[in-house]
Amino acid sequence: MRFTILATCLMVGASIATAQQPAQKPSIKTKLMNTMNASVGGSDDCNTAVAINGYGNFAFDNSAASNGSDGQNEYACYFFGSSAMDNDVWFDWVAPLTENVIVQTCSNTSVDTKIASYPGGGCPTMGSNIACNDDFCGLQSSIQFSAVAGSSYMIQIACWPTAPGGTGTFDIGGVAPPSGNDDCGSSVAIAGYGSFAFDNSTATTGLDGQNEYACYFFGSSAVDNDVWFTWQAAVTETVKVQTCGGASTDTKIAAYPGTGCPAPGTVLACNDDACGLQSEIQFAAINGTNYTLQIGNYPGAFGGTGSFSISNIPPPSGNDDCNSSTAIAGQGPFNYDSSSATTGAEGQNESICYDFGSSAVDNDLWFDWTADATGFCTVSTCNNANYDTKLAAYDGTGCPSAPALACNDDATGCSGFTSEINFSVVAATTYILQVGSFPGTAGNTGTFTITIGGPPTPHPQDECGGAVAIAGSGTHNFDTTGTSTGSNSATTGTDGQNEPLCYAFGTSLVNNDIWYLWTADATGIADVTVCNGGATLDSKIAAWPSACPPVPGTILACNDDFCGLQSEIQFAATNGTSYMFQVGSFSAAGLGAGTFETIIAGAPGGPCTVYCSGDGSGSVACPCGNNASPGEGCLNGGGSGATLTCSGDPSVTPGLDTFVLNSTQLLPSQPCLFFQGNNAINGGDGITFGDGLRCAGGGVIRLQVRFPDASGNASTTVSISVKGGCIAGDLKRYQNWYRDPASSVCGATFNLTNAVEVTWTT
Repeated sequence: MRFTILATCLMVGASIATAQQPAQKPSIKTKLMNTMNASVGGSDDCNTAVAINGYGNFAFDNSAASNGSDGQNEYACYFFGSSAMDNDVWFDWVAPLTENVIVQTCSNTSVDTKIASYPGGGCPTMGSNIACNDDFCGLQSSIQFSAVAGSSYMIQIACWPTAPGGTGTFDIGGVAPPSGNDDCGSSVAIAGYGSFAFDNSTATTGLDGQNEYACYFFGSSAVDNDVWFTWQAAVTETVKVQTCGGASTDTKIAAYPGTGCPAPGTVLACNDDACGLQSEIQFAAINGTNYTLQIGNYPGAFGGTGSFSISNIPPPSGNDDCNSSTAIAGQGPFNYDSSSATTGAEGQNESICYDFGSSAVDNDLWFDWTADATGFCTVSTCNNANYDTKLAAYDGTGCPSAPALACNDDATGCSGFTSEINFSVVAATTYILQVGSFPGTAGNTGTFTITIGGPPTPHPQDECGGAVAIAGSGTHNFDTTGTSTGSNSATTGTDGQNEPLCYAFGTSLVNNDIWYLWTADATGIADVTVCNGGATLDSKIAAWPSACPPVPGTILACNDDFCGLQSEIQFAATNGTSYMFQVGSFSAAGLGAGTFETIIAGAPGGPCTVYCSGDGSGSVACPCGNNASPGEGCLNGGGSGATLTCSGDPSVTPGLDTFVLNSTQLLPSQPCLFFQGNNAINGGDGITFGDGLRCAGGGVIRLQVRFPDASGNASTTVSISVKGGCIAGDLKRYQNWYRDPASSVCGATFNLTNAVEVTWTT
């Protein structure tokens, strides 16, 4: 994450004073075989990349470089809202030896770098990226990859988007082979059930097992400081691997089939936080079969010593297992009882099921359902208002062997946290239904209903001429499945497509799109987001002027993945002016329902109270005497202190929780992170942290990453009452961490706003 310093310190509160340094980078061998080309600055065009070879230190100069069209949309380069590589220059490097190499700008420049590597011999083809990194060591970068002697590799030296270019050098060197089980090729063999010690205090972050979707938690799929074990199953049964109670570090664990280094895409299970900051996974094991276990840390957290345990899970009874699902048929209500159900290993890593930080379906039961008609099927638990349910459907019978047809956690229009899914069915065909609960909640007893309707009518918002009129700041429902309107699902129209601004991960399409005509009720930066728990599908959204059809090239903003698989856009809006919103998905098969929010950052005020400022009014002064004006945070590189205020209603009632945090005087276009804590640190006077004071802590929840507008303003809606555990009467503290590279006021590159506190109501 771009916020590894903050993430580490917030998650390991006791280490605040020491967690300001990034994880140690691997050492480069001292065999500098070539220091030629030290004066070469790189080529602005990958077709004429500067040839370099061997190990050594090489100069770059991208102060006048343009933003090329190559190497700009790689998934591996997606960091903090953008995969772009600004002001990029290119080198064609020939490897002297077959080994892992490291390319880095750490301590070699003041430029906010971003670097990538590709196979050599010319401009890279889409999807051929070998490695990419934005911030590994402060604002500088480091990548590792396996090189073959005599082969050439393209090295792209660039800037994080909006950061200016400059001059500096980068190092290329061989990485000493790791010792012990730091490498998946030399994993430690273990067997049986029990507790096993691990030590990743000096482990590096390897190249294997780093980009698995099932490992994507809180903005990253990486498993840092990883060590490896090979475990052989003695019985065919479901096993549980956990660090719960066995480690004090922020662990992350994964399991793969077989021995040795895992093949990409083969992960069986992965988890970050299952029990506090520790982890737990489950998977089905077969007698005599070997499995590879990866024990590491959440990115940015420090390694350490501890233990993990392996135990068996007793075989489930009845339809707790998809291999013994219950057969049902036809329409109507069906009873279920998941009060004693376990969470199986099947149907747990579906991207369409990802909601509120997890794709898991806990306490799940299985049904083989045969349709009695052809049409549009609705499976619903909406009559179970007291339970937090989660539903999924698959083709076939028994255990699912293909991606889910539909999945939902909290359905729009249903009461409480109940669920509803919709999908097309064919008479006499059997489908698999998974009935469970949101991760961490208990099973329950209730009913789910199945209904099948006739052929629906076309979706009324499928074309911009049918755009639904909405206005002002607030939450708005969307449904591309068409269920809420009794219509067919949305199709992918021809309007508003093929815009370069929408290009992400190989396509510029906004699939299954529907339209809204929104009128602004204020002048400012409009924020349109599905990042606050409003959707489960892989969303993609765009904004246009009000013309229908939209004029090609007039698009105002577009985004695919801003917060996990969800989207967020910002653009300048004028009071009383109307704009078109296009809401769809990345995937051509992506359909779903949910909510999106429109926010225009409002004036200061609201129900919160400032309790910690960087104006010298407390017992703790700003780190280097950089006190600001009354009520502000400590002075930043922009010449002022950033402020945090609030507005709206901090209600724990879903639909009424309109609480918004607003920040001003941040650094324009530099990312910030709003977070919540239970405690006012040091009696409310805070402690020094970076160039500012950290005043909110204890049970920290990271709320949302934002990119301030040109005036340094940013805001976020705090709808955490839905899943964040707030109850009426809770007193919570809030603060905003932000990046401050404009001027290293006290020697750090980050700062904080003042802090506020608020009591949540009914």
